[in-house]
Amino acid sequence: MLSAPNEKYEVHIANSLSQWDKISGRFLPTLSRMFNADEEIVNQSVKKMIFAHDIGKLTKKWQEEIAKIASNKKGYTPPHASLGAAYLLEWNKNGINNDLGNASVFAILIHHIDSGVSGNNLESPDAEIILEGLLQEGDKISWHEEGDKVLATFMFDGILRLDSITLKSLTNLSDALRSWSKCPRLLDQHKHRLLSSSLHHILKICDWRAATEREVDDKEKETRRSVLEVLLNGGILP
Repeated sequence: MLSAPNEKYEVHIANSLSQWDKISGRFLPTLSRMFNADEEIVNQSVKKMIFAHDIGKLTKKWQEEIAKIASNKKGYTPPHASLGAAYLLEWNKNGINNDLGNASVFAILIHHIDSGVSGNNLESPDAEIILEGLLQEGDKISWHEEGDKVLATFMFDGILRLDSITLKSLTNLSDALRSWSKCPRLLDQHKHRLLSSSLHHILKICDWRAATEREVDDKEKETRRSVLEVLLNGGILP
């Protein structure tokens, strides 16, 4: 199971979680005030967000396509962010406060939007899954048969089986985030944007820094020369 052509899925997730451990002390006091929640509750929520952010890569099609790319063949990996967001939304139903849970889910949903990989995942993630050919029958997602084994290697309580995420989960995702982000009060809309942006920033730092630990092609090396270099080598230090 791969996360990138030269990186195992579980290695990338473990490295991303490790990056959060390095910087969490700098962020937790502020996040605790922003979300009006205990630091440990925020800490566990951020870890769950990082754990879930790439779960959409565990579909059968995504793994088939990344294997082609790893073998220097032409391949196309379908969008994966909406499935990770739907997974976290379902997982968070037991006990995460509304703003913290929704901001975490929203951060996953948009975690590739800065590179233009958004597709329909913001407004119609269920339609996107259909168009990308990720259904196997009825409303069931075509997950890779080894996906649950990979998730089980991580020590989190209450990890969901992948088959608990269906097309209906994507519809629920769209409805929940639309209601939260486009709520009636303008002040609340602004607050929700700030909350989701803060967690999105953290997810990108951890994701990008973890990615530097794998072999990359020339295109990704070129991207690293951009402003995102700040996230990799400075600005937010452990």
